[in-house]
Amino acid sequence: MLSDAFEFIARYLWPAVLAWNVYLFRSQDALRVHQSDEKLALVEFKLFVAENYTSKQDLQDIFSRFEQRFMERLELSEKIHK
Repeated sequence: MLSDAFEFIARYLWPAVLAWNVYLFRSQDALRVHQSDEKLALVEFKLFVAENYTSKQDLQDIFSRFEQRFMERLELSEKIHK
């Protein structure tokens, strides 16, 4: 009886649980890579703006608008991936 239950778990349940965990790990890893790419894009944009714009007020306005749009899209992306 106990050996039948163990065999059932080993044959049918354990592979399904293992496959589900692998899927979750890969999807979380892909999400982390995507978020790090977005953060890198933000840093590159800030560098571009800093090199090409001179007015401090212009820089503050551009960064505040860009960060606001970026955070909105990041939140939307997180909602979609959940």
